[in-house]
Amino acid sequence: MELTGRRRVSKQALGVLLILSILLALLAPWMPVDVYADDPPVMTFKNITEDGGADVISMTERRTFEVVVPLEAGQNAQQIIDRGNLVWELKRTEGMQDKNDFPNQYLGGTLESWTKYNSTTSLFTLDTPEAVTVGGQPAIRLTFSNELFFATRTSVNSNRNNILDYTGEYTLSCSYFGVTYGTCTVRFNPYDSFRTNAEYDAELIEAATAANAREGMYAYLGSMGTSS
Repeated sequence: MELTGRRRVSKQALGVLLILSILLALLAPWMPVDVYADDPPVMTFKNITEDGGADVISMTERRTFEVVVPLEAGQNAQQIIDRGNLVWELKRTEGMQDKNDFPNQYLGGTLESWTKYNSTTSLFTLDTPEAVTVGGQPAIRLTFSNELFFATRTSVNSNRNNILDYTGEYTLSCSYFGVTYGTCTVRFNPYDSFRTNAEYDAELIEAATAANAREGMYAYLGSMGTSS
């Protein structure tokens, strides 16, 4: 009787192991890569509006963008999409301005959480992600578009202080079950060529340094006062 009991336990254990093996085989395509050898792959971000504009999210232009997330070899892009747990975020750890002067700088969040200024209307509209192949490797492609950040294009002129709470570089990322599959840097600007004073200052210093390095040229940077 004791031997029979052991055989029954052994058969039950084998049955449990068999069930677990089948479940793991079924779940394997859904599971994310636990750890990347290096940093997460760099996604591509492109303005596909054909408006001649830069690859920048503009507060004053409606645009459509394409994001491509490269996956590891062997990952099934379509199954990951069908699972429905992809998280798309556009955020940063800090703003570009001095925190003492601009204590309410926006840090971002999921694309779905972004809204137009002083509104509950969504800023972004996301299409359904697609499974694609890029360079022979699986990838996920997302197309999304933005609305005007303010009520009108000219509203940016009457909100000069507010735009600096939002202007700057953000990290766009795609994650799945807590694993970041890809990131890239995206600029959110009032318009494509917008630069902050600090950025202009840095560019002027670079220009002056380059000029002074050339024979027969001299450049000097100075201040003639400040404005309030």
